[in-house]
Amino acid sequence: MKAKVIKNIQINDKYGYMVIESKELCASSEAGKFFMVSPRLNNETNSDPLINRAFAIADIFDDDTILFIYQIVGRVTSMLTTVQEGDYLNVVGALGKRFTICESKNVALVAGGAGIAPMIILGKKLRSNGNKVTLFYGGASKKDIIPTEILSTSYDNLEIATFDGSLGLKGLVTKLLLASSEKFDNVYTCGPTGMLSAVVKAVSSIDENIDIEVSMEAKMGCGVGACLGCLIPTIDKDGTVVNRRCCVEGPIFDGKTISFERLV
Repeated sequence: MKAKVIKNIQINDKYGYMVIESKELCASSEAGKFFMVSPRLNNETNSDPLINRAFAIADIFDDDTILFIYQIVGRVTSMLTTVQEGDYLNVVGALGKRFTICESKNVALVAGGAGIAPMIILGKKLRSNGNKVTLFYGGASKKDIIPTEILSTSYDNLEIATFDGSLGLKGLVTKLLLASSEKFDNVYTCGPTGMLSAVVKAVSSIDENIDIEVSMEAKMGCGVGACLGCLIPTIDKDGTVVNRRCCVEGPIFDGKTISFERLV
């Protein structure tokens, strides 16, 4: 599907964000789902790049425009920085499973780096459902923390940590979570795999009864479950390890079921 680019802003040399317009895409968009996006523009028919890239839905505005955030890490994401307002992108979605939206609870969101993207719309949805939301946001440095005005509708409380101490607490974002005096009913998290594993362990050490959902990151070839390139090892109730497709059975998983040891 073609989606018109309304805005494309490069925040710094590591991150950018884009707003695209499409009522059809908005109609299927929910917190936790994602799009497969190609930087091939307008009516281009070439096959470069061959494989689209997955981007989480970051926010929806007025039921016709969608925000997504991209991290500039390679050739394809660098191509996104050259997209101009008025261009049309090829977009497939929305795909995958959504987050569970609880009601009237005390909730923590834990985001690392580009993992902030799905937390924006999630936080907004949770707050509109009567939840109190604390956002713990971490990165390697202040360059990894996107401008807080983009996040403003997503939280009641915001706490930031950077590994080098250039913004907020010096250290890992899990340090903020473990030091919090709040008693959380639910935790949602997205970020690098190592961080997700640490967050699940931290939550279990606080209270094993806290529900935790994770948005997993994986390299996706097709986004519809056909290529089997994004398998996530999960543990069933009987202890059996089952590989599940991140693009179809995920990207949202019960954090307690992920076999992080097999992902490292």
